[in-house]
Amino acid sequence: MAQKIAGLDIGSHSIKAAVLESTYRGWELIGYHEMSIATGYVETKSLIDKIAPVDAPSSPPEEETNEDEADENGEAEDTAEVDDDEADAFDPERDRLRLVLQQFIRRYGNDWDSIYTAFDADRISLKALTVPFSDTRKIDATLAFNLEDTLPFQLADKLIDYQVVEHTPNSARLLAGILDREAIEDYLANFSDTGKEPRGVIIDGLALGNLFLQFATEEQRQGCHALIDIGHRKTSICLILDGVISFIRSVPFGGQDLTQALATAHGMDFEAAETFKREHGFLRSANAEADETPDIKTAETLETSLTQLIRQIKLTFKAHATETRRTVDTLCLTGGSSHLRNIEEFLAEQIGKPVACYAPPLEKFGPLAESSEDIPRLSAALGMAFAGLSGSRLKRLNFRKGEFAFKGDFEFWKGRFAHLGISMAVIFLFFLISLWSQFRVLSNQDEVMTTAIADNCKQILGKEVSDPKICVSQMMEVIGNQGGGGSKLKPETSTLDLYDELISRMMTDNTVVDLQDLEITDKKIKLKGDVDGIPSVGIIVENLKQYDCFRSINQGPTRSSVREGKIQFSLNINVDCGSAKK
Repeated sequence: MAQKIAGLDIGSHSIKAAVLESTYRGWELIGYHEMSIATGYVETKSLIDKIAPVDAPSSPPEEETNEDEADENGEAEDTAEVDDDEADAFDPERDRLRLVLQQFIRRYGNDWDSIYTAFDADRISLKALTVPFSDTRKIDATLAFNLEDTLPFQLADKLIDYQVVEHTPNSARLLAGILDREAIEDYLANFSDTGKEPRGVIIDGLALGNLFLQFATEEQRQGCHALIDIGHRKTSICLILDGVISFIRSVPFGGQDLTQALATAHGMDFEAAETFKREHGFLRSANAEADETPDIKTAETLETSLTQLIRQIKLTFKAHATETRRTVDTLCLTGGSSHLRNIEEFLAEQIGKPVACYAPPLEKFGPLAESSEDIPRLSAALGMAFAGLSGSRLKRLNFRKGEFAFKGDFEFWKGRFAHLGISMAVIFLFFLISLWSQFRVLSNQDEVMTTAIADNCKQILGKEVSDPKICVSQMMEVIGNQGGGGSKLKPETSTLDLYDELISRMMTDNTVVDLQDLEITDKKIKLKGDVDGIPSVGIIVENLKQYDCFRSINQGPTRSSVREGKIQFSLNINVDCGSAKK
């Protein structure tokens, strides 16, 4: 059965969803959506069908605005309908994500079978470590102990999970994530009103790295590659060394910092600066042509602002080189700000490494992906969706565990096995009682049969035999003996002989009998049938009397049969072949 798996990239600027359909034949991208988020209002759009925006929730006004005044001031705008009770409790900062998620999933996600999403890496403590065993049971049992000595805080109120990034028969490299329990509880509460909840909550940097490895060629798996996702609020850095995720970091710098720098430099508001950045943003490099730089001030502002990010990228590479003795070979850019004109050449000059924009191979995603230019912007969402498709046998990080486990997962039911065990024990007890009852019944029946065999044994052999098996053996020997007393036990005339005599004496040339009912034993014969007339009944009785074993024949009443022209009759015959011989 086809399953729809949605990867939900929840950022501070927008929510993006990539929807994969998984079947027994494979998978295919069947949808992708985006909803932008802004303080005080939500603007929606669909990247597929360009559906007109729906009414979005906004901050409730402190006072009612007169419609005439609103028209006069030109400030009238659509707002979502909010109940009075909800309006009283409305907190824009606290409830904005919950309301947007509710709006987004109601619009696009009613038929999603599962959702995978991710925490921002800057809200999670990450620790890479190597353990001298690869058994996941041992890792689970010792992980907290291994982490305690390396962290400057207690783990009592933390939720810990890990991903095995590489393993050998005798060791494993882990990437462990530590998160406040209160944080995951608040995060899941945002989904409470959507009718859906995420099956998996991972880390955004891991999602990007897993997507890269999903489609990496053997050549791309060699060397050290840096995946850099420049988002709205932050930048995620994932380093992949020889096909293994080896380092993840989140830098608190994103596209909004570039926008704010332009807003300050040009004296415009934030939204106008965002539009200006998309239309006129440009970064200079030695290979850029002069006519490609329409605004020197804009380029200088963006380059100065990006200096902060470049410094953090270099520090990350240096820390990774210190630990692994390997330098980064290439940079792969993704995220909204990766579309700034000439950013690849600019970063390549500043960092001294080849830089290119990253995009997964569109031909592998199906017709929908090949016809769209928006797929590269959904890299993180695609990586999260692939968390639900991954066939890797390595342990995957997922903060939905323990008391926060998804109700459909084994982890959720693991805590209920005690109750299940008690129920199974009760059922097993009743099963044992049933077996004991059946044993008692069979024992009683065995006693009855043993008594009957003993009685028959005494009657046939003329003596008592204590062992039923010996008794049966001796009786069969006597019955099978044709001489001596055996002739008294084995009758010379069988029931089949009686049947042959009965039929031959009834069916004569002058008499035709249509038997309707016949019951025959070695002691008695009962029959019922139809003949042509009453005289035929007398002929049949006379013929039967000539056989010595038929000692007495009682004729029942005759009557017209239901068959036209026939007479119905009945006979009761007592059989005694022994008396006949005497």
